[in-house]
Amino acid sequence: MDSVRFSIEQGVKNSAYIHHLNILLHELGYCSTVTPKLVVKSESINDKRLDPTLTRYNYRLTTYSFTSFL
Repeated sequence: MDSVRFSIEQGVKNSAYIHHLNILLHELGYCSTVTPKLVVKSESINDKRLDPTLTRYNYRLTTYSFTSFL
């Protein structure tokens, strides 16, 4: 059966927003109480012109899978 899951990602500068959104979505029953996952990304993965030493730190929030969104 098909289902939909959302992944929301924000930079560490917006960590207050993603943590607040996590609490809100948890209270509404759309995600678990697990805090958003810290994800490290290299800038050069998608663009070979960029410096490979640059890294970005993001928080990723993932909702439960739902069939009702379809």
